[in-house]
Amino acid sequence: MTIALSFPPTTETVMSWTVHVQQRDPQDRTRGIGAEHSSTHLAAARAVRHHIAHTADHVLVTRVVEHTRVVTTRSIELADLPGPGQPTPPPAVPDGAYQALRHYRFLRCGPYALLNPDAVRHWHEQAEHNPYIRRELLRLLEVTTVRYQRSVVPRNLPACPCCTP
Repeated sequence: MTIALSFPPTTETVMSWTVHVQQRDPQDRTRGIGAEHSSTHLAAARAVRHHIAHTADHVLVTRVVEHTRVVTTRSIELADLPGPGQPTPPPAVPDGAYQALRHYRFLRCGPYALLNPDAVRHWHEQAEHNPYIRRELLRLLEVTTVRYQRSVVPRNLPACPCCTP
């Protein structure tokens, strides 16, 4: 018995920012000296503003970079995979993006990322011998991740709903 599970494609967009700063020259407060340091990825625009305000007296903010990750997931069948020994076809890199990646995974089961079709088939065959996995319920997903980044001006960061009147 085969149960057909069909899921519409989903797209998730995640944004974060990094703040790049340089120590201020004590003689000329508008000039930076020394090495440039970068923050970790900050998930909220409010955190970026706080980071800038907290360091404003002793560092010069050289730039704020916005990172956008768009993850599209769609359901596919094993038959849709490239043949044995064939590599995962790379997705097209859209305009403005610097990276596009593709991998496969099974919904709620198995490894998070299977990098090639042979790994998918191997894991699917191994699942046959696992009494805790019902193969007829396995749903194969193709996951495409596209990454963008751009420099932004701090005043152009998205408004924080909790901080606006």
